[in-house]
Amino acid sequence: MSDLLAYWPYLLIPILTAGIGWSTNWLGIKMMMHPVKRMGIGPIGWQGIIPRMRVRMTRIMVENCISTICSPQEMLEAVDDSHAIESITAQISPQIKDWADEILSKQVSRLWNLAPSLVKKAVYREVEKLVPHLAEDILAELKGRMSYLIDIGDIAAIESEKKPEIFPRLMSTIAAKEFTFVVRSGLYIGFPLGCIQALVWYFYPMDLVLPLFGLVVGAFTNWLALQVLVHPSDPIRFMGFKFQGLFIARQQTVAKDFAEGFTRDFVDINTVFDYAWNGKSSDEVRSLVRRQLIKNLNEKVLTGPLYKALVLSGQSKKLDDNTLNILEEKIGMVLLHPGVNDKLLLPVRDLMAERMAGMAPEQFQGLLMPIFEEDQWILIVIGGILGFLAGLAQLVFMFGGSLFS
Repeated sequence: MSDLLAYWPYLLIPILTAGIGWSTNWLGIKMMMHPVKRMGIGPIGWQGIIPRMRVRMTRIMVENCISTICSPQEMLEAVDDSHAIESITAQISPQIKDWADEILSKQVSRLWNLAPSLVKKAVYREVEKLVPHLAEDILAELKGRMSYLIDIGDIAAIESEKKPEIFPRLMSTIAAKEFTFVVRSGLYIGFPLGCIQALVWYFYPMDLVLPLFGLVVGAFTNWLALQVLVHPSDPIRFMGFKFQGLFIARQQTVAKDFAEGFTRDFVDINTVFDYAWNGKSSDEVRSLVRRQLIKNLNEKVLTGPLYKALVLSGQSKKLDDNTLNILEEKIGMVLLHPGVNDKLLLPVRDLMAERMAGMAPEQFQGLLMPIFEEDQWILIVIGGILGFLAGLAQLVFMFGGSLFS
């Protein structure tokens, strides 16, 4: 019995090493993703690796992924004009009366206030007929200039900078199962390494053995787990078993999750519209909308009752800046409506998912992997450091050793 008790620390080493592998991997993943915002006091603090590097990683993602899947031009081409116009019209139509009243009460207040209800109803009808034509013309002109009016990489990076949670959330969504595997792999890989460690420690009980094995276990388990995620790209069979990178094997699901997360958090209609309306190309976009407003109003509305009112007021066929600004603001509010947002994004999301799902495995491997591989060394180093400290704790508390003795 006493002999058995003498060996129990050695028998515990594989179990503890497996626990070290699991815990260091778990902590490494947590330190990669959390906290989203820096926590600490002064120079002492920590922010998750991915949240801290989110802007650079976002640009890498767009450069390696989005530009390969589909261009901004193709994204806009994917939008079904009929659905988009139907959605925009459905949101605008109930507000036509209020819009017209607001515009005309400022433009020709006296004439509009005195106008008979029949005249006002005629104006409402003309304006309502205008909306689908206006939406169609604006979308058509945007499609022709999308490539230089909208910079998807810039939009995504700006959103990632403003909202530090969205990039980690996207990574957590598309790689949730893989992160779970990385954590569990510490057990699978740590136990056999612990058996080797116990034998080496038994025959060569040098103080450095346990800390160094802890370092190797922490770093190696993380490195090997990351390799298994993406290699091999094409499935291979060995002794009746099929082996393929875990991430690659889930290509269909990953493609769908990525497309949904990217369009929802990085380039939804609210974001794209805000970028177009207030970004570096805002002057051209506003000029485009203004030009189409004037064209449609002059051609389709001002020939009716409204035209007569403007003539009588001395303003002829021109609307002043105030009127155009009101219309621009109103249209912007309509485009931000969730119903319009979903209608416009759905075909873009489907296009991205379809393109990603249909890629060859080696192409898919090179699509998202640069995001993970860019800073994988940090996870490996963290695993090594934590493993070294755990091995040192084994040395001190289980065997009464010390590196400084």
